[in-house]
Order: sequence, then C-alpha cells, then structure tokens
Amino acid sequence: MIVSTEPSQIQYDSLPKVTVDRYFQTMNDGIFSETALLFTPDGILAPPVTQQIKGQAAIAAYLDKAARGINLQPVTTTVKPFYKDRIQVDVEGRVQTSCFEADVSWAFLISSDSKICLLQIKLLLNLDELRQLRPYLNEYVCG
Repeated sequence: MIVSTEPSQIQYDSLPKVTVDRYFQTMNDGIFSETALLFTPDGILAPPVTQQIKGQAAIAAYLDKAARGINLQPVTTTVKPFYKDRIQVDVEGRVQTSCFEADVSWAFLISSDSKICLLQIKLLLNLDELRQLRPYLNEYVCG
C-alpha cells in the first residue's frame, strides 16, 4: 500500500507481495476460483498465447480450462511504483506444464487495495524453444 503519493517518497507495506505470493500459491494448488478473487472485479489476465481475459468469473473459467496441473516457480521479484496509487510487481521464474517447461515473466499491476488490476504473462523463449512449443500452442490456441 502506498503511504505517500509523491513518487520519490513512496513506501510499500507487504500487501502487494502477499497478493502476489497468494496468486502463486492458489495457482499451484489449482484453486482457480480463489486466484480469480485476487483480481479486481474488472481485472485483466493477459496470458502469453491467447487474448486477454477480463473479469473474475472469466478468469476463473479460463484458468480452470488452461492451467490444470501447472507448476509456477517464481525466482526473482521487483516492486516499483507505477502511477498514482498503483504498484507494479515484476516476477521472473519458470512454468512447468504437462507439455513443456519455460522461463516466464509475470508483470502484476496492483491496486491500492492490493487487488490485481492487470497481470501480463510472457514466455521467455528463444526461437528454437518457440518452434518446439508450436504443436502444443497450435492445439491449445486453435482447440
């Protein structure tokens, strides 16, 4: 939470980190309805290979379909001010699914009440790794 609105004087408490930690915990535990409640009612999830998903119900439904058996392994976390009362939390780590493993980055935009406004997820792959994932991505994206 932001104590001051002056960018040079912003101080954070642990609430954004608790939200981010809870995101990884609920994802790894497969409790996607709880994961979705970490978002604002009109929060946006921007996965790496599909269109953005908006709203808690849509996010829960998407995760229930797409994230079964996923294992997220956060490694590094950086917290910084964003705009007004929002905080950006950048995390890098690995994702492990039944089909592939990859380095990944998560960019969380956290509201003043410690809810996720936006989560952008990027797979950090070189061209050869992306080519190896192509059959999986085609099946997933195209159905």
